[in-house]
Amino acid sequence: MVPQRQIWSRFHVNNVALRIENHPNSDWEWETDVYPMYPTGAGYIISADLVFWLARQWEDGWLKTWANDDAGLGIYLAGINPKKTDDFRWIMDKTCELTPEPILLHYQQPADLILRQQNWDKCRDICGCGE
Repeated sequence: MVPQRQIWSRFHVNNVALRIENHPNSDWEWETDVYPMYPTGAGYIISADLVFWLARQWEDGWLKTWANDDAGLGIYLAGINPKKTDDFRWIMDKTCELTPEPILLHYQQPADLILRQQNWDKCRDICGCGE
């Protein structure tokens, strides 16, 4: 069976590696100024073969922990170049203003999640029912 090697997300390209003292995503160990393309946001979907590949690499000690977990995944996958599906509906925003029919919204509070679920139950649209 040929590996699928797929990842579905919203991707950042040519992002500058952060080197800011005391910043939680600061990465002093990454030696270039720009990270490889990486998935970003509140979630992404990767094919099972990539999950197993990543797990094997971790167990064998080939992967390290990076301050920026999204950029770390991009670093891990850069060498095998999986098929990337860049979907604007995976947004880095907490509102529905940037895109119709978002797949996932970032930075939700409990009250936001309750409202999103109520909207979904009522009309199958997390952003509302057009009222």
